[in-house]
Amino acid sequence: MLGIIRLRKRSLGKGLILTLLSIRGGWPKLPFVTPSEYVRELVRRDKERRLGTLEQELLAAVTRSKIEVPISEIRKKGLVAALRERTRRR
Repeated sequence: MLGIIRLRKRSLGKGLILTLLSIRGGWPKLPFVTPSEYVRELVRRDKERRLGTLEQELLAAVTRSKIEVPISEIRKKGLVAALRERTRRR
């Protein structure tokens, strides 16, 4: 079972901030050696999950019907955000 991560920031004065990483529920045994490796793995998994979700949303939208997005909207919001907004409207 993976632990629960909590990041806390403490001010040391004079503009210095210390960030603390607390992990409750036990440290995972393998394959992590350091807390930073554990956090990197969690970030990597989350990124892969989000990319998979985005891919599914876009494929579903493409198979439904034609999507028209004005260039001005793409420039303003970015392609991915504009496509997500258009597919959610349907």
